[in-house]
Amino acid sequence: MADACEAHDWLFIAATGRSGSTTLLEMLDHVPFVFLSGENGGVLERLLDLHNATLSLADKHAPFGSSWYNEPDMRAVRALACEWVLDLLPRPSATTKPACLAGRCIRGFKEIRTERLRAALDVFFPRARVLLNYRR
Repeated sequence: MADACEAHDWLFIAATGRSGSTTLLEMLDHVPFVFLSGENGGVLERLLDLHNATLSLADKHAPFGSSWYNEPDMRAVRALACEWVLDLLPRPSATTKPACLAGRCIRGFKEIRTERLRAALDVFFPRARVLLNYRR
């Protein structure tokens, strides 16, 4: 299974509330090969919980002959999670991002729920770049 994370360049904006992150998002989204979306309500943290629960169950049942038919392929799990995130994001079109249709596009979104964002990015988007935006 091809890894959806590796097929794209990723950029995430990790921000605090009321920090100007929407303005930053809109400015970056005007770059022809950048296609970012707004907040996704902590979806990466929920995916991280699912990933960790799968690992925990596999470890728990492995010594006892396993309740799994096969050991979970965590690379496949991560690839499916990335494909699901891509499916959630708006798709580029000829009117919204024609440059993205011609080649690689930088995808991602902003998130203000950042408690475990770094851990989720390390698992699902290991090559991602992160912009930290905060208000002093």
